[in-house]
Amino acid sequence: MSRSPTSGIAGVLSNTVVQSGYLVQVTVNTTPIQTNVYMSSFDTDFIFNSQTWSATDIVVNGVNWQTGGVQSGTVEIEDNALVWWGYAVNLLLQDMPVSIWAAYVDAPTEAEPLWTGRIGKAAQGKQSIILSVVPDNQVRLVPFKRVQSIIPSQYLMPAGTIINIAGQQWVLQRK
Repeated sequence: MSRSPTSGIAGVLSNTVVQSGYLVQVTVNTTPIQTNVYMSSFDTDFIFNSQTWSATDIVVNGVNWQTGGVQSGTVEIEDNALVWWGYAVNLLLQDMPVSIWAAYVDAPTEAEPLWTGRIGKAAQGKQSIILSVVPDNQVRLVPFKRVQSIIPSQYLMPAGTIINIAGQQWVLQRK
């Protein structure tokens, strides 16, 4: 599907040097409330949607659509002080919303939504944290087949059962 660029984007693309980057919004589960963290891959802070997106050393990799509409990718965030790793270890990032926009530094109001989903796994990199990003329907705390092998189906709770864990409500559904 082809789209015509807006006048703001067309002007930016005609420049000799264009600084493109990403805006990443991650929600952290800081009970009792959830906190949104706004980060940009630009050298300076970026203002978009009435929010200040802090300049952060972030790398977005492999965020794409695959055959069948499946999305995947990773976001790597600089984490010298191990703050983000502390969030991951304490399960404050697990299954939390994440959104990614493509943006140009010269056209701050023209950021394009690139990806939206949830945080899957977290891995510790060298002075960074690598978050896998997955669509909403692919997040699972324990792989389904593993649960089936541990607990015979006659002992599983019926679909629609509501479970409260750490202040969150989970509704069981059959696959």
